[in-house]
Amino acid sequence: MTSINWDKVVSFASKREDSVSDNIDEEYNRLVEHLHDSATKAKSLQVAKRRLSSKTLELIRQRGIARAAGNYQQTSELAKLCREAIKEDLKERRAAVMDEAAEAAKSIRKARRSFANYKTKMTSLRRPDGTVTASRRAMEKVIYDSDLFHSHVYLPTHHLKQDEYIAPSLLPPKYDMPSR
Repeated sequence: MTSINWDKVVSFASKREDSVSDNIDEEYNRLVEHLHDSATKAKSLQVAKRRLSSKTLELIRQRGIARAAGNYQQTSELAKLCREAIKEDLKERRAAVMDEAAEAAKSIRKARRSFANYKTKMTSLRRPDGTVTASRRAMEKVIYDSDLFHSHVYLPTHHLKQDEYIAPSLLPPKYDMPSR
């Protein structure tokens, strides 16, 4: 029969509890220090560079207001100004990227390629009624619900004299009868 020395078990358990509480205190102190460091870094973060200037953003906002008001002449003029301003901002951004690459002694070819890769192309769909849709979900809805799938084209039918069968005239006249 094996006897258990309960005094050793109790002393071991008390040491274990002390070590666990020390570890918890250490972990807590590390967490507090990490949070303090993160808060300090967050306060000193620089504002991210905007790709579009405030002037361009203001033009885009005005264009949206004019479109909502139904003033199509002003919308057209503002859209033209927006395109020019965006083009100018992108030229400036491209020059800045090239300057940064040259100053950092990085490959200008790689900088040019990365700039081209991250250039976003805006896809839009012009509906038959003249409105322009830019959101993907709206474009998919227009495409799937379009005349392509809900065809309103009338296909005249004609009677084949043999069987009195009515068939749509999809085949050219010399291929009227399907092969048997």
